[in-house]
Amino acid sequence: MKRKLLAMLLALVMLFCLMAGCASDEPKEDVSEPAVEESAPVEEAAPEEAPEEEAVPEEEAVPEEPKYVVEYPIGNGEDDVLTMWAAFDVNAFGNYYSSFNDKPTVKYVQEKTGILLEFQEVSSTIATEQFNLMIAAGDYTDFLSCGTGRTTGGPGGGGSYTGGMAQAFVDEVIIDLSDMIEEHAPDFWAELQTYGPDGIAGATTDGRFLNLATFTKSSMSDSGMWTRGDWLEKNGKELPTTFEEMIDLAYFYKETYGCTHTIPVGPGCSIDFASTAYDTAIFGVSGTDIAMFREGDTLISGMTTDGYREYLELMNQLYADGILNKEFYVSEMGRNQSMSVIGKGNAAFWQGMADHKAEFSTMADDPDFSAVALPILVDENGVNAYATPTDPVGGGGPSVSVDCETPELAVEFLNWFYTEEGYMFSNYGTEGETYNIGEDGKIVYTDLILNNPNGMNSQQAFMYYAWSHTGSISYGDKNLDTYSDDIRSVIETWSDESKKSYDHHIPTAAGLDAEETNSVTGMIADVTSYASEVILKWIIGTEPLTDEAWDAYVAQCNELGLDDCVAVYQKAYDDYLAEKEAA
Repeated sequence: MKRKLLAMLLALVMLFCLMAGCASDEPKEDVSEPAVEESAPVEEAAPEEAPEEEAVPEEEAVPEEPKYVVEYPIGNGEDDVLTMWAAFDVNAFGNYYSSFNDKPTVKYVQEKTGILLEFQEVSSTIATEQFNLMIAAGDYTDFLSCGTGRTTGGPGGGGSYTGGMAQAFVDEVIIDLSDMIEEHAPDFWAELQTYGPDGIAGATTDGRFLNLATFTKSSMSDSGMWTRGDWLEKNGKELPTTFEEMIDLAYFYKETYGCTHTIPVGPGCSIDFASTAYDTAIFGVSGTDIAMFREGDTLISGMTTDGYREYLELMNQLYADGILNKEFYVSEMGRNQSMSVIGKGNAAFWQGMADHKAEFSTMADDPDFSAVALPILVDENGVNAYATPTDPVGGGGPSVSVDCETPELAVEFLNWFYTEEGYMFSNYGTEGETYNIGEDGKIVYTDLILNNPNGMNSQQAFMYYAWSHTGSISYGDKNLDTYSDDIRSVIETWSDESKKSYDHHIPTAAGLDAEETNSVTGMIADVTSYASEVILKWIIGTEPLTDEAWDAYVAQCNELGLDDCVAVYQKAYDDYLAEKEAA
């Protein structure tokens, strides 16, 4: 089914349901779920020649009563088994459990749904290779996570399957769930109706439901950039607020302390906040993303902008001056190596989680060591213009493979995580075990989360005692209260929405469908392969970045199809605008 046609039909169906609900005289039942995001109310038709009405205030959108109901449990808990392919990170969780199958959450979900979910796992270090081998063999688990359904920057879709869910469907690896959703996932369906046409677009791929998306109610940024607070204080320096100020401070750190890893940069050759400074998306070397961004309603690839050339000239200077580690492009540092570099005073700026602050000091050789969070770096207007918003609808859980013998049962299993019981468990774990509800109605965590007896930090405890293997209704700031005031302050610094602008972001719903993705995949591979080789030579200085060299690079990128790729993205975006207006 064509994306445009189905998006329009879905929008009309939703509008009809809303109007029918408005016309009903029957009182609605109270809904006990947490408040959802606001959406514009449906306006009643005005009588002819009626005077202009005052604007109607927005009302909170709540899920309608579902037409269908799934009663749980849906299986007998022993013979009803569904399988899921998964990558297991031994480094992160190996000290606490050896398999997802060992987690108590699996037994809890089995008890509530009547379905036993069995994980077929591989090490996260070889996940991509093993996933591709499984696909090549044609022997799939019931559930597969194939990545997002749309491509806004290149093939791959952010997941393990090249081309994401759209391509996995075309290749007959996963199935279309559209005919099952309303009946077999009624709680998901009811929640989806509160998000309007953009929500439906975010939950579908080429007009199809290829998985059950996650609804994000709140989010936070708990990872960001750090620098040395003790060095700032000793030298009377201020925290930088712009990219240029950070670069200046990096040179001072290099000269004063002899840092070997002054600014964090990996094989992708990108530095955080550079986009805002150079007014362009930054191409990730060796990646499969052509750095698309938006200026108004015009889409542009950052690979050939004047701003990107200026950025590359900076990178060449940083490399020549030793601000970048001489072997930055060889491989990413592992966690232990990073901690060692930080602890020995060789890092001036580095990436890290908010709750690692105390660990940085523990690893440090200098007794005066202190880490301070770098704020969001902004431009002359005081905003970070290339921020990426959190889509309220999208991403989410696994797809159902063509090998699943009971697809309706699989969809009903996934639906449980959108019930109140299911999404509370997904976010917070089990009431009375991991949390209680205080007199003020707020979540109060127990020591299983706050002071875990097995030594897990709060994030690891949530991964163990709550659920993260399917889509759900997500409260991204659920663990904010588990942090100290100091760490909460760091998270608030990185989450400061007043400093973020999304003017250059391309909506997920405006990405490429499977046919469009197929049309650009080969060209993108050729362009990015060529560009990666040339750009790295410019940065490390083995070839000079002259006007002639740059012009030849731009011409070759377009010869390999970059302009054609941009045209495909532009058409997809124009179609998105047309569909949105028609809805």
